[in-house]
Amino acid sequence: MDRRNAFRKLVDILIEIKKPLIALVNGPAVGMGVTMLVHFDLVFASDTATFSTPFTNLGLCAEGTSSYMFPRIMGYSKAAEMLMFNRKFSAQELLDCGFVSRVFPHSLFEAQSKALIKEYAQLGSRALVEGKALIRYKEFRETLHRVNERESRVLDDLYTSPEAMEAVMKFFSRKSKL
Repeated sequence: MDRRNAFRKLVDILIEIKKPLIALVNGPAVGMGVTMLVHFDLVFASDTATFSTPFTNLGLCAEGTSSYMFPRIMGYSKAAEMLMFNRKFSAQELLDCGFVSRVFPHSLFEAQSKALIKEYAQLGSRALVEGKALIRYKEFRETLHRVNERESRVLDDLYTSPEAMEAVMKFFSRKSKL
């Protein structure tokens, strides 16, 4: 299985996970590190975390159902800024639009996120699973699978386009800022 199919399959698996998922973001999240977050039930971030999807800089497009989920979570305008125009967002900005669940000070991130996870672990597991099933009902998951398939087809076409090849070559020929 090639890398592109592996990512599509990973997204398909995330769509079907029945147990609640909590993501912790404590630094820069880029590309699929951001798009996968839509499949988590909660996203905790440190106040220094950033989120970017520089797809069009690389001649690519949305992935991981982000073309469907981002506008529904953060609104069309912010989704377009992130997915089409490569805008980098802060954790606070994504908290304000509902993409991130909680933002903790960087120095307290680990302790505060662990404390909340420990608290949530005490909740009834069947009730959590059933609650997630009600929110992510069968028809909703089927829609996400169709979106994932469509995004994957478009990405397959773009990966081999001259525009993408040129963008990737340009990216790798840049001098490191380190």
